[in-house]
Amino acid sequence: MIRLWMMKYPLITGMVSYGGVWTASSITQQKFISKHEVDFVAVRRNTTVAVFVIAPLLHGWYKLAALWFGKGKRTWRTSLKIVVAEQLLFGPVILTSFFLSSGLLMGESVDNIKKEIRYKLPTTYMTSCMFFPLVNFINHLFIPFHFKITYQATVSFIWSNFLCFVKEKRLTEPAGGDEIANLPGSQPITARVSNQDS
Repeated sequence: MIRLWMMKYPLITGMVSYGGVWTASSITQQKFISKHEVDFVAVRRNTTVAVFVIAPLLHGWYKLAALWFGKGKRTWRTSLKIVVAEQLLFGPVILTSFFLSSGLLMGESVDNIKKEIRYKLPTTYMTSCMFFPLVNFINHLFIPFHFKITYQATVSFIWSNFLCFVKEKRLTEPAGGDEIANLPGSQPITARVSNQDS
């Protein structure tokens, strides 16, 4: 029954999966990694981004990949091509969407969001290149289309902890400029234009 429902409604299934995983990861990140009291406003924000931004974007990408590379059984060569395309084309899009939507929900100014993307995106993207290729290769080679988002949500628990941690960090200009996302419990990160630390 549940399997049939998941096969019929893969997007809704993925949205529910991402909502549950990112809710849990947001709580664990705050409590055990950043080690402060759980900010449930931040939890709701991260869950909203997961459900209404990340999951639909992934669903759209998987449909596009199926259109480009075929939806049937895939060989390892085809799966590898999709992984490369996903990392090069889709990776920057979904990460930018995360910072943009999170910033808007936090009420940040457009200028602050642009600064945050400028300084945090390169390092976050490079980190994703170390985490996702194998995860995505398994996804595209073995996981049926209607279970792809659920699989991705499950294995992204660690990654979403990292994203929530990165998003929570406060950004400052190297010369002591204005702080970005100066929220309770956040910690400063100094942005250096030379190496784009985040």
